[in-house]
Amino acid sequence: MAKLEVLSPGSLAGVTAAGIPAAGIPGNRALEAEGWQRRYLADEHRTQEALELYRSLGFEVRAEKLEPSDFGPQCGECSLTVCRSYVLIYTRKRALSGSETS
Repeated sequence: MAKLEVLSPGSLAGVTAAGIPAAGIPGNRALEAEGWQRRYLADEHRTQEALELYRSLGFEVRAEKLEPSDFGPQCGECSLTVCRSYVLIYTRKRALSGSETS
């Protein structure tokens, strides 16, 4: 069973359990400008687990589908496979409501 590793902001160095180089996939700049941080490249079988983990840690969470254009030319046809079965997970700190700030 693959181990889910919590990464520090911007530290997607290395590869996924499937051997896909996560660091080679750029983040979504619009999301990052809104405070979202790219956290984890999840395959379809682990996405829900990762989303639940990050929620339990107090984060807002979103999963973004990948597009072939997210990959460099060195990825070739593999990007089509990854786009069908992987998502990038983003998190950001949950905004405090008025009752949580007092």
